[in-house]
Amino acid sequence: MIGSLDENENLTDLGRYLSMLPVDPKLGKMLIMGAVFRCIDPILTVVAGLSARDPFLLPQDKKDLAGTAKSRFSAKDYSDHMALVRAYEGWKDAEREGSGYEYCWRNFLSAQTLQAIHSLRKQFSYILKDAGLIDSDANTNNSLSHNQSLVRGVICSGLFPGISSVVHRENSMSFKTMDDGQVLVYAVCSEFCEC
Repeated sequence: MIGSLDENENLTDLGRYLSMLPVDPKLGKMLIMGAVFRCIDPILTVVAGLSARDPFLLPQDKKDLAGTAKSRFSAKDYSDHMALVRAYEGWKDAEREGSGYEYCWRNFLSAQTLQAIHSLRKQFSYILKDAGLIDSDANTNNSLSHNQSLVRGVICSGLFPGISSVVHRENSMSFKTMDDGQVLVYAVCSEFCEC
């Protein structure tokens, strides 16, 4: 479904690159597309974030404050993936200024998880360089990272076919897939959840 095998079940070019990456094939495809479309930094963050734990904390006694903090990172696009990118980039800036701990505390973020994401990003970057998919020049690899539509498109290309669109109506909301199949939404419990 993601194009890693041909009709005879032989590896395609995409499949050969995917076989070099130690991640779920869909996340690997996202990394490859991020390299091809020159927006690798935000894609490295998304893939590392999906491979690690969620860095956004939701303490039982401060759910409203934590939700407000996360929504600031979501901005107008309401994207958890882009919120992760913005939170990580803000943390890196704060780390350079020596205020990473305060940044995490103020924004209900896990410093350990952000550090794990940082470490995974480095590992993925080394693997992509070894495979010849990215250069050592960060500017070249990220010449289109500012294009939010492109970055979201690359994220969708990696998560396909597991994506849906949200249809807002006056009193309800529904979800549609490409083949207009039924989408079931499940509540996911976390250690902070009141079930």
